[in-house]
Amino acid sequence: MTVEIHASAPVYTADGEWVGDVLRLYKRLGEVNPQLRWYAFYLMVVNLHIGTDFYIPVDFVERYDAQEGRLVLNVSMKRLMHETVIRMPDFVVRGAGAVVPLPASIELATAALVV
Repeated sequence: MTVEIHASAPVYTADGEWVGDVLRLYKRLGEVNPQLRWYAFYLMVVNLHIGTDFYIPVDFVERYDAQEGRLVLNVSMKRLMHETVIRMPDFVVRGAGAVVPLPASIELATAALVV
């Protein structure tokens, strides 16, 4: 399934918790290995209510809910926090990634950018 990601789209967990709103989409330019938690794409989601940025792998996106106008993740808030998504990914810190212009379409099954 392909999902379109828009700037400012609200993001919710599988258990209905609001995480924040999409600000950016980062693409890893180096090796990808989900088993090592080296995902291809990360959403930067900002939450101004608590003052925290979240870096969420696109692999965690379940779908875009057009009726509600939001991205829905396939993980709970507890699992999301366990994944330490409040830390900027190393490849972003080192400049080994690229910012993908939004809106962008991502193929969820393969985490590939659709052009």
